Amino acid sequence: MTGLLTGLSVFLIVTGIYMIVSHRRYVLDAVILADTSSRAFVPVEEAKTLFDNLARKLEVVAQALVRNDKQKEKLNRLLDQAGERITAEQLVSRQLAGGLIGLLFGGTALIAGSVGVIIAVLFSFYGFMYPKMIIHRKWRTRRRQIGEDLLPFTDVLALMLETGSSLYGGMEKAAKAVGGPLGEDMEAMLKQGQREGFTEALHKMGTRINHPMLDGLITIISQANRYGAGMDVVHALRQFSFALRTHRRHEIDREIQKMGIKILFPIFFFILVPMMAILFAPVLASFGQSGLL
Repeated sequence: MTGLLTGLSVFLIVTGIYMIVSHRRYVLDAVILADTSSRAFVPVEEAKTLFDNLARKLEVVAQALVRNDKQKEKLNRLLDQAGERITAEQLVSRQLAGGLIGLLFGGTALIAGSVGVIIAVLFSFYGFMYPKMIIHRKWRTRRRQIGEDLLPFTDVLALMLETGSSLYGGMEKAAKAVGGPLGEDMEAMLKQGQREGFTEALHKMGTRINHPMLDGLITIISQANRYGAGMDVVHALRQFSFALRTHRRHEIDREIQKMGIKILFPIFFFILVPMMAILFAPVLASFGQSGLL
């Protein structure tokens, strides 16, 4: 019993240290990125695993499940926001594969009786929801990266327009210079604008990304496309860039203020309590052996 309690306490301590380092690393990244002018985005190909092969075989079942147009449109919009180049049917097939794998691992607990059935159901449900949780996490990460890339994109676009470039040429050069998710979306929007119209493609991109700070840039670019890209547009971009810097500075201040509260929880529950358990577990065990407890 003492060994089990000690092992669990060590696990909780390691988990608490990881949570503290993660929060600290996030705040430091935010401070460093506040003065970063560009970011390189390198796509990484996913390795083909047993999970991918199982998900590919379940695509036929997923196509039978995803027949509602509203559901398919909602999943496709989520995938576009996360930057995933898969279809809604492929996402559902991954969920089915995750549910089967979770049921396989959870099924080993069936020897425990009715409790094992509950564990198997929980493992299966977690495996089913895990692919969608990954998509939501990628969407939040991509959305944060787009917010960080707005500032360098605005500065480069203002510089291009100031040197005499056209609005289309300046946006194309700024997108290539900044790169990242925002640069990719801007380049795709410019190509789509040649087919469907620039203003319509611009507003579709804003609806798809759904970032509050991007709306101001879209308004400036839309007005520049309608009335012409002159010095007033450059001035508006400079003012928008100043607003972005102020907003970024306030976000960093809020994260620094929240850091103490975020660290307090893992320190108390994952470090102090397990350390007290490790220190007093042998004492309590000796009291139990001596009959004092």
